[in-house]
Amino acid sequence: LNSISDNRVYNIFKDSNGELWIGTYGGGLNKMNTAEGSFIIHNNDPKRPNTLSDDKVIVIYEDSKKTMWIGTSGGGLNKFNRETKKFTRYSQKHGLTSSVVYGILEDNSNNLWVSTDNGIFKFDLLNERFTHFNIEDGLQSLEFNGGSYFKSKDGQMYFGGINGLNYFHPDSISTNLFVPPIVVTSISVLTN
Repeated sequence: LNSISDNRVYNIFKDSNGELWIGTYGGGLNKMNTAEGSFIIHNNDPKRPNTLSDDKVIVIYEDSKKTMWIGTSGGGLNKFNRETKKFTRYSQKHGLTSSVVYGILEDNSNNLWVSTDNGIFKFDLLNERFTHFNIEDGLQSLEFNGGSYFKSKDGQMYFGGINGLNYFHPDSISTNLFVPPIVVTSISVLTN
């Protein structure tokens, strides 16, 4: 095609290979062939689970291992394999309790940090496990903003939301995965 798939461009990203990727809000993910001025379009196909999960692309990110991650509005998080042209979808069944991904950053310990409309999620790339952080953990709101994320040279992460800014260094965040056992010690029956 000689044109992008939708005029509403949400994200433009140049990857480590120098290729230009364009996230549109309704037309999916577009890869631009700069030499020819043409586009390869990756869309959602409900009949094919290895396609983009939603055509509203908010964020495009490449991690340190050159894996591409696509955050959508309505389809959660996608991992894109550029060689096979297949997408792996991450959603509620994987522990990501939001279908809207606004920002993606990587720390120095093989984790992605993902801002959403339901807080921030830490995604362990090795175990493919999500950890959820919400207002009780100190977030300004559960709702974050698209395009409002940044990682400083010292590793500090910044995520902007509807009520302000959250910033932290990922190494300072500890998670308690212990679930205490429930023990019933007595039962009382009330009668009138």
